Amino acid sequence: MALNTMIENLIKARKNYEDQLRALGPQAQVAVVTALSPLIPTGYTLQWKQYTPSFSDGDPGVFRVNDPYLVRDTEEGNDWDLNSVIHEWGVPDSEVSYTENDWNAPRDVGGGYKKITKTYTRHGFPVIEGWTKGKVEELFALWKTLPEDLLKKAFGDGCTVIIKSDGTYTNDEYYD
Repeated sequence: MALNTMIENLIKARKNYEDQLRALGPQAQVAVVTALSPLIPTGYTLQWKQYTPSFSDGDPGVFRVNDPYLVRDTEEGNDWDLNSVIHEWGVPDSEVSYTENDWNAPRDVGGGYKKITKTYTRHGFPVIEGWTKGKVEELFALWKTLPEDLLKKAFGDGCTVIIKSDGTYTNDEYYD
């Protein structure tokens, strides 16, 4: 085989490889959302940030995927007070109620914030009606098996991925 023919074959093979990689992104996106969305409780979204840091103290930035959060959807948007990294949720054997400032309410006459009471499990995970520790562990275990390079190919670099229980998803721009 002539050298020119070998080089042409390598160029064609590389183009074919690059075309397959481009096609993988949308396919991977649909596969990830289809696998995760049935495990997300109704009224919540699963969210995570993935990005290459813009500053790494002189070292080259390395793409990273942060741990996911379950966030309650409300009419006003996401309720970030109910965020919890899934892997930190422990045994749901003791619920804790505590009072915190209501940052969305107008201040009291004296300038302080009104107080609201929230109930969490001992490790910070919000109480979700009809949900069990097993379902949360199943969701997190499945998410944890997703390779970072696949998530990068599926959703891109510099975004917050947001998946709803109904199978809809978005990825908003995010830069560190």
